[in-house]
Amino acid sequence: MKHVNTGLVMTASLLLMCSCGQASPTSSLLESEETALSAEPLATKTVYVNWTEDEQVMEMCLNQEKVLDRNDQHFPVFKLATREELDRFAETFDGILSLDQAYGEFPSFIEATAGYDEAFFASHSLLMAYVTAGSGSLRFAIADIKLNDTLACLEITQLNHPMTYTSDMAGWLLMAEIPHIGDEVECDALMMASEAK
Repeated sequence: MKHVNTGLVMTASLLLMCSCGQASPTSSLLESEETALSAEPLATKTVYVNWTEDEQVMEMCLNQEKVLDRNDQHFPVFKLATREELDRFAETFDGILSLDQAYGEFPSFIEATAGYDEAFFASHSLLMAYVTAGSGSLRFAIADIKLNDTLACLEITQLNHPMTYTSDMAGWLLMAEIPHIGDEVECDALMMASEAK
């Protein structure tokens, strides 16, 4: 069983400055009970939804300005705070994204979200980044989540750089279960340095 040196992890987290925010949100979570949302572990998952250029993605994402700004690589991000919002998202993107199709090790969106009921949404929100690539061989994951009383930012990393790869366009929703956040919290998703070797 692997043991993580939490002192090193915390030190690295506190030193890490990300364009998602001015200061390390980890610091906020540790130092201020008034501004911290939660210090509980957050679950993440990746689901396959296929590739699209449909305008609905940009119209409905919460960080349109940042996605259009090419200085950094931001991904369209969506926040679902109720089961009704989840159902509305599925209805809106049915036929635009492949919500009922799995891909390799990735479950479908429908399968992955089946268990999210009103009890879950009573204390949680679902934050999702839509990540696309020129090959279904590429893999992405949420490397970190910056979360405080003003910001919720998913930090995305590419996990591999295969020598050979498929030539299909692909898209995923990278999902994070986070403590419930209100509309006043800015949401974003940003590509970080690759973890691929």
